[in-house]
Amino acid sequence: NLLCTNQDLTLTNTSTGETGNIVNWKWTVNDTTFSTAKDTNISYQNEGDFKIKLQASILGCSNEIEKTLNIIAGPKTDFSVSDVCLNNPHTFTNTTIGESIINYSWDFGDLKNSIDTNTTHQYDTAGTYQVILTATNDKGCVTPISKNVITHKLPITQFENGLSCSNLGTDFFDKSFSLDGNITKHSWTIENQNYTISNPIHVFDTVQS
Repeated sequence: NLLCTNQDLTLTNTSTGETGNIVNWKWTVNDTTFSTAKDTNISYQNEGDFKIKLQASILGCSNEIEKTLNIIAGPKTDFSVSDVCLNNPHTFTNTTIGESIINYSWDFGDLKNSIDTNTTHQYDTAGTYQVILTATNDKGCVTPISKNVITHKLPITQFENGLSCSNLGTDFFDKSFSLDGNITKHSWTIENQNYTISNPIHVFDTVQS
């Protein structure tokens, strides 16, 4: 199997003999301990040869094995995206770093996919979705990254108004509410006049029914 940078590599302990709870385990890379679990994971950010050692010890006895791992350069996969409201598309910007990348694959978490480098996607319903971007280079290194994106619910827009009389101010009362976050901005249009306050007062010049 290929061992690539920017991947989560699983190290499986295949020791024999006494392997119960009385055994102490120690994993080291270049003489630096990074785990005391029986099985563990490690990720390399740089390519090259790395010595990895597993030591098993019980009271009065110990044994160890050392192997050299050859790590080759894999993509450093990443992307940026902002949360949006329902009926709006998310814009996914691919910020992956790496040479000779031959394939990108997007999984949007709603059974939809894309192979574009950068892409947009619009969800049918509000919610939180796990998006996975996977990059593959010509050496066969496959590096995924996952992030959660949120499509927010739309505010429920409604209002009431007071008695309307010509040449007198009519009060308009915002009764809107949001099930997902707080309402931070208002935009009213009354007789081609615009208001950005929550509860505007508008004077009608003529009587209409």
